[in-house]
Amino acid sequence: MPDTYDPKEGIPILKKFALFLLAAAVTLTPLSRVAHAAAEPELAAEAAVLMDAAAGQVLCEKNSHDRLRPASVTKIMTLLLVMEAVDSGRLSLEDTITVSAFAAGMGGSQVYLEEGEQMSAAEMIKCV
Repeated sequence: MPDTYDPKEGIPILKKFALFLLAAAVTLTPLSRVAHAAAEPELAAEAAVLMDAAAGQVLCEKNSHDRLRPASVTKIMTLLLVMEAVDSGRLSLEDTITVSAFAAGMGGSQVYLEEGEQMSAAEMIKCV
């Protein structure tokens, strides 16, 4: 069996087989990466949700329906919504906010407000 390419004889069968294996490896490697990426990731977090916001599709979740204490991201998002309301004029920092029974009963980090207690929006922001 010749080792060199001869246009009259074509590519030797062993080299054809080696080229086939190389082409298959190159072609199938990205597919194995996609299959690996689709597997559930191992998360150290107690709970998590990864969502495609544009499509509204949940891509990955772990204990997404469990009741947990709010994380600092929740506090940041709350502050963002409050600041957007202040910027749009729907809320003033001087507005008085009355604590509801639901809010008073929340767990996690809190300032121990009683139901019916009142504070200005500015004071509430400082409590966060």
